[in-house]
Amino acid sequence: GVASSTVPRYEVHLRSLMPAGVPFPRSALTHQRIVSWVATRPVAEPTKRKYRDALSSFCQYLVNVGVLAENPAAKVKAPKINRPRERYLE
Repeated sequence: GVASSTVPRYEVHLRSLMPAGVPFPRSALTHQRIVSWVATRPVAEPTKRKYRDALSSFCQYLVNVGVLAENPAAKVKAPKINRPRERYLE
């Protein structure tokens, strides 16, 4: 139930944490590692939020298929959303 552009974008985000062809053990998916990974993305805060959301979605999938017991990304505070440029529309 997502836009067709979402899956490839999420893959780009996730591959910055888990490169293709490189083993990534479940034990490496810790709260601190996720916090550090999100914080070091060379993008603006709203895009960092998208990185965190992509990982959270993937982790929730892993919970649903029984790979993880809980979603470690869900406990990571999401970066701020920028305020809208206009508060009111006329």
